[in-house]
Amino acid sequence: KFLPAGMKTGEPIDFTLEDNSAVGDLLRDKIKLSSDIPKMILINGLHSKDTQTLNEGDKVSLFMPMAGG
Repeated sequence: KFLPAGMKTGEPIDFTLEDNSAVGDLLRDKIKLSSDIPKMILINGLHSKDTQTLNEGDKVSLFMPMAGG
């Protein structure tokens, strides 16, 4: 629901980014994910914010909201 066409949940995808790019840049420019969608971000397994600068080889994991209550 939240990913653009062609991207599948759970499959790794490699991206090339400009130097000093942050997670928010990746989400906005490469994945086209709106900033108003709630999400949990992990970089290399550690909780992070979308302002965190990425380094070469970083693994970014996104967890989207789940329904329930």
